[in-house]
Amino acid sequence: MHFDSDPMVIGANYPTEVGVVADLRLALAEVNRLLDARKDGAGAFGGADLAAEIRRRKFERFRALASSDAAPIRPERVIAALQRTLPEDAVILSDPGTSCPYFSAYYQLPRAGRHFITNRAHGALGYALPAALGAWYGRPGAKVVALMGDGSFGFSCGELETICRARADITFIVFSNASFGWIKASQKADKGGRYYNVDFNRTDQAAVAAAFGVKSWRVENPAELDAVLRAAVAHDGPTLVDIVTQPLEEASAPVRRWMG
Repeated sequence: MHFDSDPMVIGANYPTEVGVVADLRLALAEVNRLLDARKDGAGAFGGADLAAEIRRRKFERFRALASSDAAPIRPERVIAALQRTLPEDAVILSDPGTSCPYFSAYYQLPRAGRHFITNRAHGALGYALPAALGAWYGRPGAKVVALMGDGSFGFSCGELETICRARADITFIVFSNASFGWIKASQKADKGGRYYNVDFNRTDQAAVAAAFGVKSWRVENPAELDAVLRAAVAHDGPTLVDIVTQPLEEASAPVRRWMG
């Protein structure tokens, strides 16, 4: 289904089975009204009730993983810690790598408005670090946080010099798994684990950032995560937290399938 107020764009990018030309708020309210009147096969759930039950099961699984004390640290635990730590008006950016599926699926934005920005496309590694500077200039009164994998960090870490020169109050979170995680998980799923050009040596991203002048931490123990994130967010100036996390090919990532 494609909803839009402009009839000329219906079906412009993807094949459309049902086109709806309408104001989005009014159209979705009517769709919700119709779905709420329906029941599932057993006559038990209408649309809102069914969605609530699916959501309950999803977050039940999430909470179990987010409370894990396992090391390397579960990405779900990082998202839960960020949910507890970040202010309501924070602006969060993510690369399309390791951080994006976890944040998109599990982080619950506490207020309406544009508080999450991502370039959700394959090959856009390195986006979040420089884009965060633009977000900081655009909304200087809000806390800006950029999420990325260590592969993405390697693409654009030179921009930390610009960040420091601007004294930008940005916190960078690096999910470090010493691989191009999405590609490696795809090679496991679609190529039987025949890995090619997806692993690299583990790097201390905190040390790299510190060399530019960024206040930095490296976290391997899950018990230290909340305190370090609070310190990073509260610091006046650029900060980076390098978190050694579970490899994606071993994870229960909230994706329908990997690319490939």
